[in-house]
Parts: sequence; C-alpha cells; structure tokens
Amino acid sequence: MRVAVLLVSLVAMLLPASAAAHGGAIDDAVETFETTPVYVDPNADPTISDARAQALADRIASIDRPIYVAVLDEQDDPPHDVVHELVEGLGKPGTYVAVVAGKFGVHSTEFAHERAEEIAARADARPSGELAATLDDVVADVESTPALGDDEDTPWGWIAVGLVGIALAATALTLYAVRRRRPAPR
Repeated sequence: MRVAVLLVSLVAMLLPASAAAHGGAIDDAVETFETTPVYVDPNADPTISDARAQALADRIASIDRPIYVAVLDEQDDPPHDVVHELVEGLGKPGTYVAVVAGKFGVHSTEFAHERAEEIAARADARPSGELAATLDDVVADVESTPALGDDEDTPWGWIAVGLVGIALAATALTLYAVRRRRPAPR
C-alpha cells in the first residue's frame, strides 16, 4: 500500500514538471515577444547566433507589420501546433514563425492560411544548416505578401461592376415582368 501511495505521489510530482517543460520554451517565447520579435531557445538545434537573432529583430522592426519568430528545441507537438500556441499565448495580430528542431510552422492573421503553408513548406525544403538565411527569406516572403483587404488582394473595382450589372439585370427583369402582367388595352 505504501509503495502505491509513493508511486502515485511521484507521478503527481512529475506531471506538472513535464507540462512546464513542454510549455516552458513556448511561454518564454511569448514573454520575449512583448519586447522583441525574435526568441531563440538556448537548447534549440539548429539555432542562430545572438548576433543573427538581433539582426533579424532589427530587420523585422524596420518592416511595417508585426512578425514574431521563435527558434525552439524539440517539442511534443508539431510546428503547426506550436505556432498556434504562440498565437494564442501572445494574442496579437501578426505573422508567427516557429522553427521547432529545424521544422517550420507559419501562421498569419494578415494573409491566407494557404500562403502561410507555402512559406513554411519552402522554408522546410532548405537545408537546416542555413537557418539564418532561411529565416531572412521567410521574413522577406512575409513582407512581400499583401495583407488581406489590401487593394492588390481584393479586386474592388470588378466587384462594383458586377454588383451594378446584377442591379441592372434585376431592374430589367422586374420591368419586363410588370409589363407582361398588365392586361392588354381594349
């Protein structure tokens, strides 16, 4: 009986530690994002140097849109899920990039999900030894992607022409129906 109680106590003590270990790097990244857009976990492999992380942060700061980059060690969840944890943790609009043991996850509140997946797939296709250059390319891809609602993304002129055409067709059909129902003069 004592052994069972001891085992249950041991398991109960280890569960919070393992949960904190999983969330630790993600929580650290979210906390870092409050002051700088780049977080590099000290245990990440592959990784980038502090100087490259600062250069990337400076580049992101010069762009007029929020981008957050986390370079993390191996996590229990795939990069796609980890990037969503970062989004939920920070709760701010922008584009989030998670590099989890060299694999990319990208999520953006500014452009289509398909485009985020394209950026992640292109980054994953590069050698992991080129992580700093790949991150530069990812930031360039995000910068060059029009945000949803930008004039380049939505053809408002054609939408207006289509709506006017529909209104004219509806008016013509209504007039035709009204005239056809009138009895012929005797």
